[in-house]
Amino acid sequence: MRLRVGSARTLRRSRTEVRVGAAIYPYIRIKGRLNNAGCQARITDVLGTLRTSNPSAMNEASKTWKILTEEERSWFAGSVLDIGCGPDKIVPHAKGFDLNDGDANVIDESIRERFDMVFSSHCLEHMKNPVDAIQRWWRLVADGGRMIVIVPDEDLYEQGVYPSRFNDDHKATFTLSKRRSWSPRSYNMLELANQLPSAKILRCELQDEGYNRRGLTFGIHRVGKADKPIKLFFKRVLFRAVALDQTRGARGALAQLFLAVEKGR
Repeated sequence: MRLRVGSARTLRRSRTEVRVGAAIYPYIRIKGRLNNAGCQARITDVLGTLRTSNPSAMNEASKTWKILTEEERSWFAGSVLDIGCGPDKIVPHAKGFDLNDGDANVIDESIRERFDMVFSSHCLEHMKNPVDAIQRWWRLVADGGRMIVIVPDEDLYEQGVYPSRFNDDHKATFTLSKRRSWSPRSYNMLELANQLPSAKILRCELQDEGYNRRGLTFGIHRVGKADKPIKLFFKRVLFRAVALDQTRGARGALAQLFLAVEKGR
């Protein structure tokens, strides 16, 4: 048996080849007879090609800075801690904290000082226990200071699939106010904010500038039907490959949740 995959919605049989891709990717052809093990090996090779051909992601902090208000930018005038900054610190004078500096899960064991602003963009989703981690980050905020935490929106970024199809290290997904989530590891950002001692929510919202919902491929069930021996494999692996991460590239869209809180004096 051989398969031909024309899109994320359709799986069709073919006697000649395997085609993996969708309108968002160039088609890649793999010739040869398929069995279960052979199918997995060939598709794994295809996935590597697809992933390495994607444009590199733009630094998320830089994209966020562009949409901050003048008042919000003024919050960064004092001392700043940027958690998970990588090479893209939110402001040049910020103190960066990344993998080489310690474990952000227990950051208060490494840093004792307090900051006027604690900033973290796309780091909380990598924490083992986001509830505990954000509480520890909050302890590093000085009285009267502020904290901004930005995470991917589970509906726009993960698009109904967990573990994340775009980042294997994501240990959690996030939403704003849904009563129920499709994700087994979903956290409500409003609930996390309300659990912070002496916290006043300044802003909590979905940011989706540049995001085209027509390109949204939500949930694994849109893959379509396949023969039983490879059905789960295609749903878990192939569909993740042909889904579109709109946040990548120099003009990448936003698909994130923005939380800003202030600590009472």
